[in-house]
Formats: sequence, structure tokens, C-alpha cells
Amino acid sequence: MSAVGVLTEGGVGIGLGHVTESAHVIDALQRLGADVSCWIYGPKEVRTTLARRGTRTTAVRERPGPEGAAVLGRRIRRAGPGLVFCNLMRLEAVTVRRLRAAGLKVAAIIEGRA
Repeated sequence: MSAVGVLTEGGVGIGLGHVTESAHVIDALQRLGADVSCWIYGPKEVRTTLARRGTRTTAVRERPGPEGAAVLGRRIRRAGPGLVFCNLMRLEAVTVRRLRAAGLKVAAIIEGRA
């Protein structure tokens, strides 16, 4: 299995549900032999939670959304993953399109209406 990126968020005002779900996905991907790296929006404690799983973590300075998706997508792609798993509170279709335009395949957990 190849490199997979995980893009998630957590902390005050967001909660830890996305981080917990992402941790389970990371565990499963690692069992399958994937090289997993994480891009996380949230406080240091959230990043530490996922780093304990043996994955590289990178802080995302602003909440992932359409405005920064193209730059973030290129950043993730340059790091190696061709696939990014997104688990965000609000994942907009334009964000997904911009991540794909950066050369990424996108898998996601979608809550509510897409």
C-alpha cells in the first residue's frame, strides 16, 4: 500500500470526534501497510494524540476550507501521498475539487448534506 494523508481537525469548538474517527482509520491503514501522515488543524494536544500512533503530523495553521485548499493540497502532494482522507466538520465540494486539482485522490467522511 502507498502513502496516505489524513486531514482532520479537533479542539475547542470542534470537539474530538473527528480526531477519534481519524485515529481508527489511521490504525486500519497502518495494519494494511500504508505509510500514513497527518495534517491537523487544532491545538498541540490534538496533534500529539495522533503522533502517538506512529504517524508524522503537520500543523495546519488555518481551518481547512476552500480558501486554502489548493495550497494545502499541493503541500500534501509534495510530501508524498496521492490519496488524502478528509475528516472535517465542514467539507465543502469546492474544497474537494481544489484538493483533486492538486493531484490528490480524495476520500472523506461526509456529515449531513454534501
